[in-house]
Amino acid sequence: MTLQDVAEYTQTSVSTVRRWISKRLLRAQYFGRTIRVRPADLEKMGQDVIPR
Repeated sequence: MTLQDVAEYTQTSVSTVRRWISKRLLRAQYFGRTIRVRPADLEKMGQDVIPR
């Protein structure tokens, strides 16, 4: 998933997703300048961070 996909899924901004990654709350894979998040890692992050 791209950062934009994660932001839309969690109903947050891309900046928030980047913050989660930098605080190591969310695991990400880097491919050059591209950042991807696996759906399984998003699920592992925990539902308490994702607003309902």
